[in-house]
Amino acid sequence: MPVLKDSSLRQKLIRISLVTAGFALLMSALALSVNEVIIFKRALLNALITQTEIIGNNCTAALTFNDAKTAGEVLSALKANRGVRRASIYTRDGLLFAEFRADGNGPALTEGLKKEGYRFGLTSVEIYHDIVFEKEIIGQIHIHSDLNELYANLLRHVTVFLIAILFSLCAVYVMSARLHKTITGLISDLVHTMSTVTEKKDYSVRAAVQGKDELGVLAEGFNEMLIQVQSRDAELEAYRKNLEELVDRRTTQLQTANEQLRRELAERNKIEEALRKSEEFNRHILETVDEGFIVVDRTYRILSANTAFCRSVKLTEEQILGRYCYELSHHFSKPCHESGEDCAVRQTFERGEPFALSHTHVGKDGEKSHVEIKSYPIRDPLGNVVSAIETITDVTEKKKLEEQLRHAQKLEALGTLAGGVAHDFNNILNVIVGYGGMMEMHLAKDDPHMPYLREILAASERATHLTQALLIFSRKQIAELKPIHINELVSGMKKMVFRIIGEDIETNIRLSPEKMTIMGDYGQLEQVLMNFATNARDAMPDGGALSIDTQLFEMDTEFIHMHGFGKPGKYALIAVSDTGKGMDEHTRERIFEPFFTTKGLGKGTGLGLSIVYGIIKQHNGFINCYSEPERGTIFKIYLPLINDEVIESEEAKIGSEQGGTETIMIVDDDEHIRKLTRELLENHGYTVIEARDGSEAVHIYRENRDKIQLILLDVIMPRKSGKEAFEEIRAMQPDIKALFMSGYTEDVIQRKKIIEEKLPFLQKPVKPRELLANIRDMLDGKLG
Repeated sequence: MPVLKDSSLRQKLIRISLVTAGFALLMSALALSVNEVIIFKRALLNALITQTEIIGNNCTAALTFNDAKTAGEVLSALKANRGVRRASIYTRDGLLFAEFRADGNGPALTEGLKKEGYRFGLTSVEIYHDIVFEKEIIGQIHIHSDLNELYANLLRHVTVFLIAILFSLCAVYVMSARLHKTITGLISDLVHTMSTVTEKKDYSVRAAVQGKDELGVLAEGFNEMLIQVQSRDAELEAYRKNLEELVDRRTTQLQTANEQLRRELAERNKIEEALRKSEEFNRHILETVDEGFIVVDRTYRILSANTAFCRSVKLTEEQILGRYCYELSHHFSKPCHESGEDCAVRQTFERGEPFALSHTHVGKDGEKSHVEIKSYPIRDPLGNVVSAIETITDVTEKKKLEEQLRHAQKLEALGTLAGGVAHDFNNILNVIVGYGGMMEMHLAKDDPHMPYLREILAASERATHLTQALLIFSRKQIAELKPIHINELVSGMKKMVFRIIGEDIETNIRLSPEKMTIMGDYGQLEQVLMNFATNARDAMPDGGALSIDTQLFEMDTEFIHMHGFGKPGKYALIAVSDTGKGMDEHTRERIFEPFFTTKGLGKGTGLGLSIVYGIIKQHNGFINCYSEPERGTIFKIYLPLINDEVIESEEAKIGSEQGGTETIMIVDDDEHIRKLTRELLENHGYTVIEARDGSEAVHIYRENRDKIQLILLDVIMPRKSGKEAFEEIRAMQPDIKALFMSGYTEDVIQRKKIIEEKLPFLQKPVKPRELLANIRDMLDGKLG
């Protein structure tokens, strides 16, 4: 058994004795208990049957005479028997006649007649007895009794049996503990001897032999074995001692040498690990920072340099270490301070504290770069500054971007000024051009005043072009953008370019094989190329070469970072280069300013390149200039590509000078313009109604809505704008026709959503014939 497997012999004997005795006692107790239960049941059954017979006899008369009360009184005599819980009397028909309940309530356990006899349950017994009168069953009595007394007697017997078993087992245990010594004593002595030999390795001890039985023979055999082992062990001991002496001497020598080697290796590994960590830490610092980083001694010799510094001077680390810092930064043969330059490292050595300044470094290829230098002291254990750490940050690109930002802000300010001036001129010119045009229509062609009038109109035309140029520079001239093939645009300009530059200048036009489509204003882009051709001709009075090249260009972040302008994407690149006089840096910085020119007096307005700049910006493009004195000039234009096919442009056709009889309402806050427009329209047969602002226009139209066929509106007016007035009028008459005019710039027009809704629009100043033609087209349904 697993329980006895690892127990001692003494414990095994005691447990076996206890289990055997306990089992025997338990079986005896079980047999006695069963016998006791059987005897009790018989006694209980006899008693209940006797009571049943007595009650049945006593109730014969009650059943015969149907006296249930008397029968109930007879049953109540069962109160004396505490075990009876219920008793019932049933008639021969199975009907309840009388009953007794010890607990006073609850339903009867049985109903109707049963077979005479009894039935034992787990907790109760029921008796069924027929009531017989003159050998005839006249009823039946049922008695239900519990078995509480049985279980109480059984519990007493079990308790007595358990107590008897417990005392019996204690007696068995005491007797077994005393008797086992006769068997286990000899075995325990043998085990003790064996343990002594095993633990102490003492083979001289012997086990006691106390008889001739099996245990005595076992003890004698064990002693004989100890004698043999002792003899062999003595021989082995002698050999062992001799071998140990030899091994000890050699081991001592090896241990001494090994310990010495271990200490040396541990010390060496510790030093190497410290050096490795220090080197990795320092190298990590040097290589991860994006600033140039060098360490110099007091003689300005470079002791260490990181990758960023090597990259900035375009040399390897091996080429840098050991050289003087001023050799690399300025290409001086002596320290910076001795060559007239301030030196941050020198200041750190003298002051013993960090120092910062700005410098201009010169590369080995002569290229200059702007840097910010910071120097930090490195001290020895005594606190003396023995070397310095110098960090170099290249801020060349930063300075370029700052300069470009200042230049862009300057151009933006000039553009705002130019746009404002152009607006004021437009309103003035509208009156001059209008009245001049009306006079031209009324005077005969051979009138002596006609030449003077034409000079006035020509001057007004030049002034109009001047204001348009200012609007283009300010990027506020309204452009009609359509898909354009760049190669078709450039190739279509060949003949015009040849006529502009003359025969003494060689012209080369090279087109890209790729198909490049942009959104642009054809006329404005032609003006750009004509301007470049004109400037190239003026820059090469003695002849030269002009080249116009197109190519597909993809702008990436590296290009943007290097040049300081642009957005990532694909562009059509137009490069216009000449071999003319070129420009210096100062001139190059101002070429896009309005009214700035390098030409002589009367040879240029100074608006050419400013107009080009405005057109390119209005096309969401970029322009850059590369030029040096006597080495020519290259202009590069970058225009963003689209995927749409080119839509062939058609020249706008101005209708012929026609009049009409319709009624037109003029809405303008400028009295001179209202007067001019009224006279022009009335002279051509129209009926005119005037309004000074948007609010008045709405009021007049409400009263004359059946008369007015067309409204001529200024965009910006006090009280209510033209667009707001038009919205209210359109609510009253959805199909009303309207033509907008304004001398304001594109940003205002865009804000009023005239362009977005594709509403008919004319830019002031407007020629009379152009105005009449547009009005006629509107009324005839050809426009709007």
